[in-house]
Amino acid sequence: MHFARTATVDYSTLTSEGQPTVTYSDWTATDGDTFTSVASPVIDDMTTDQATVAAMVDSYPAPVDLDVFYVATKQEVTPSNPHEPGTLVNPNDPAGPKWPSGVTSSDLTKTVTQVIHYVDENGNSVAPDHTATLQYTRTAIVDFSNPDNPTVTYGPWVAVNGNETFASVTSPSIDGMNPSQSIVSAVKDDNAESSEITVVYHANAVASSNTQSTTPETSNVTPAVKLVTKVSNTNTISVPNKSSQPTKSSQNKLPQTGDSHSDASMIGWLMLEANVLILAFGIKRRKRDED
Repeated sequence: MHFARTATVDYSTLTSEGQPTVTYSDWTATDGDTFTSVASPVIDDMTTDQATVAAMVDSYPAPVDLDVFYVATKQEVTPSNPHEPGTLVNPNDPAGPKWPSGVTSSDLTKTVTQVIHYVDENGNSVAPDHTATLQYTRTAIVDFSNPDNPTVTYGPWVAVNGNETFASVTSPSIDGMNPSQSIVSAVKDDNAESSEITVVYHANAVASSNTQSTTPETSNVTPAVKLVTKVSNTNTISVPNKSSQPTKSSQNKLPQTGDSHSDASMIGWLMLEANVLILAFGIKRRKRDED
């Protein structure tokens, strides 16, 4: 763009230095006074804050210096360089794109927790909870293809130092109770999600104190003893008379009848004596058992 003007030199009036006075006319554009709009060049994988520099009228010939800024279209954000939403991507470019939400430190780091509860059958705690943690991080890709509305895409969660497994845990020992799991096995946390596990304790079975003895008790009752005395009828037992003289009754009896009577009497006496002996033996046996 070109501008021109005229100058009038007045020699009638001199300056203090003895120079004539010079007066200028306004600048006039010789080939127009408007800068046409300019499209910003396209650069691969870069996004500009001004796709087009608008037309500009320059009625006074002054230099114009404009900066068009470019940023990477896709930018990776890691936990080591997080950004607050609404802050400028390029602090030197007030008109440039700003960071969207979702790229703060809390968006890119994660603590995963495993909690093991120890309870009885009624859900009451019987031992302190066991808690273990794992640390995960991820990256975010911010796409500035549309600088006014950038989008965020996340990468997968990655365990810090490669540690993505909760170690096995031995259930605590509690007197009088048995756990449903003596050991909680190691768990690989592929989904980077917190979890809870419950170990239930059951009371040990108690042996009954009312068990009855199967040993029969010894009875103090003396069993009845039946003593049978066998008397042979083939033997003749003679019982002497107290008097040497036969009585009248005996003299009048037939011999066979007298013998039969004597035999019967003898048998009676023997049976009486046998009963006495049996009775005495039973009393003595019972007294010994009672002692």
